[in-house]
Amino acid sequence: MTLLPLAALAKDDGQANATSPGYVMDEVVVSASRVEEPIRQVPHNVTVITREEIERSGGNSITDLLARQVGVSQQNYFGTDRNSLVDLRGQGNLAAQNVLVMVDGQRITPVDMAAAPLNTVPLSEVERIEIVRGPGGVVYGDRAVGGVINIITRKGDAANGFSGSVGAGYGSYDSTKYNAAVRGREGSVFGSLAASTSDTIGYRANGALWQQDALGSLGWDVNKALTLSLSSAYHEDRYGLPGGVSRADALSRDARRMTSSPNDWGQTTDGRIQAGAKLDLDTLGALDYHLGYRTRENPYAYGTTKYRINDETANSDLTYTAGFDLLGLKHTLRLGGDFWSSYYTSGSLATNRNSSNVWSGGTFAHDAITLVQDLSLQLGYRYNRYEAYGEDIPTNNWNNSAYELGLVYDLTKKASLYASYASTFRTPTVDELNFQTGTLKPQTSRSLEAGARAGLMDNMEASLAVFRSVTSDEIWYDGSKGAWGLNSNYEHDVIRKGVEAELRYRPFKVLGLRANYAYVDAKFDQPGTTVPLVPKHTAKLAADWDILPSLLFNVTGTYVSSKQVNAANTLPPIWSYTVVDTKLTWTIDKFKVYAGVNNLFDSCYTTMAFGNTSYYAMPTRNFYSGVEWSF
Repeated sequence: MTLLPLAALAKDDGQANATSPGYVMDEVVVSASRVEEPIRQVPHNVTVITREEIERSGGNSITDLLARQVGVSQQNYFGTDRNSLVDLRGQGNLAAQNVLVMVDGQRITPVDMAAAPLNTVPLSEVERIEIVRGPGGVVYGDRAVGGVINIITRKGDAANGFSGSVGAGYGSYDSTKYNAAVRGREGSVFGSLAASTSDTIGYRANGALWQQDALGSLGWDVNKALTLSLSSAYHEDRYGLPGGVSRADALSRDARRMTSSPNDWGQTTDGRIQAGAKLDLDTLGALDYHLGYRTRENPYAYGTTKYRINDETANSDLTYTAGFDLLGLKHTLRLGGDFWSSYYTSGSLATNRNSSNVWSGGTFAHDAITLVQDLSLQLGYRYNRYEAYGEDIPTNNWNNSAYELGLVYDLTKKASLYASYASTFRTPTVDELNFQTGTLKPQTSRSLEAGARAGLMDNMEASLAVFRSVTSDEIWYDGSKGAWGLNSNYEHDVIRKGVEAELRYRPFKVLGLRANYAYVDAKFDQPGTTVPLVPKHTAKLAADWDILPSLLFNVTGTYVSSKQVNAANTLPPIWSYTVVDTKLTWTIDKFKVYAGVNNLFDSCYTTMAFGNTSYYAMPTRNFYSGVEWSF
């Protein structure tokens, strides 16, 4: 995968050269500051996964693809994208609330404690994914604690004409999938349309998942200065809820596939739409505006009791960017504001349902200053206002702020050093506000990061980052409060520190090698116990080999060390595991045929657990295949 500080996009259209690591320091990333900026100006560890790399990888889902990146840890209930999430920098069992996920800059991280629905974006329609590690509170506000993940979907082609694809696949557990897409441009108008559906009975009993998606986009280059855009997506799914198994059963090849909840189920209808406008003001700068809306309906059942969640969220943001000289120094100034509001209801259909109203609005300023030719300084600040009220929660009003200070020094055209100090915040979710001690308040974090990136040779590149963050008033579930436990603020600091290292090497034109390692030490300051579900060590090795010009072999190995399952660290931890995945792709002209094996060595593993009785078993060895025609 492309590590942004090391290897960026090799072409203006966002596609990388598959046979070269590429080292282009002047390429751009969007998610670090909401607008395009050169890689050399990013004082964070950032990864970009391009479309070319997605097609060459062995990844079958967004979760799978993300979990192969340095420092990214997967937490998965049932082995599908439907109930899965990823962790950045040791957020552990609260990763869903502390890692912000967006699609085309629009938040999909919900206002409750649910994970961002990564399954609402088919992998076939992803243009690229940007991962910005560390605090993103200045630019994005609430929930950007461990980092920000922005999934960018495919749009119309850059050149006149049309292209598209049709595909089908089949795999273990009677899994099927079908997808079709068309995209193109005619003069100043461009657009895309895609649809997909998939179905599986799942690895576990009552683990079935059916889902379908439709995505569309339309854009118009009104003139050289103004571009208008409109995008939308619709998703439906139905799924079983097999629940957890005991630790002993999770180690048994037969018992781990069973369920104690054969009648539990859920379904989701999720739709979103977003309009945008980009205006180039020439020497006066540029404006970028978005207005969006998302609705989510999620009925589900535990036994004979039925529940329903409804969430309607509106969002808007405006960013102004200008470059100028002041007092002999070059400045790139970004001023922005954003607002989102949500009306949320949940509860049993047989009783009164809880309803909540949440809104958040903020403004930020970010200035990148070139002090001397090879040294730049970044300063950023955000002020944010948050309000939540409802039938069963007290009215909460909070004013939060975040700041950032960063330095980037270019040693050479192929090597740079960076350092940053930043703060961020997280407000309680509506679920946490509904079940709390009565004194719940936002948590705050301060983070220090330093790193280096270098092109060691024309065919080798490396990066190294170290970080330390301190979170005060961390919001967590305290089982000792109330009859069933309540959400409260942890009275001591939570300290997370770690190292992220990556190496990419192409010894031959037909062979690419990638290796990464991350160390994360996440602990409650007192009594010194480890945060649940945080592996201390993760390591990934990958290779892509063009056996023939038309035949590509891909293999990826992932090692994850043991994880604690409770805050007191009194229960046996989740055992460490190693998983190897392979894929073979044969391409002839416009046809592509592929086949792969996940979990090649048939490991019995799990990525998450709660106590000794709720282990969530991941699939053992399984197979998949497919065919695709492009036009």
